[in-house]
Order: sequence, then C-alpha cells, then structure tokens
Amino acid sequence: ESQQVFDDLAAAGIDLDDVFKALETEGVDKFEKSWTELLDTVGQRLA
Repeated sequence: ESQQVFDDLAAAGIDLDDVFKALETEGVDKFEKSWTELLDTVGQRLA
C-alpha cells in the first residue's frame, strides 16, 4: 500500500529525494538561525 503511494507521487512528478533535501536544508537553516539568536541573547545577558 505504501509503495503505491510512492509510485503515485512519482507519477505525479514529485521527486521525493528533492522534497527531502529541501526540507532538510530548510530545517538546518532555521535551526542555525535560532541557535545564533539564542547565543546572542545569552551573550548579552552575561555581559
């Protein structure tokens, strides 16, 4: 059943490898931004 879902997505022109890569890239970028903001905030409070 799940294989059919993947086949249907591929038939619709959706490349799951591209989707996964985009989600990973966006997730890492958002994490990095949040981490930097956290470090800046902590640094300011310690100063």
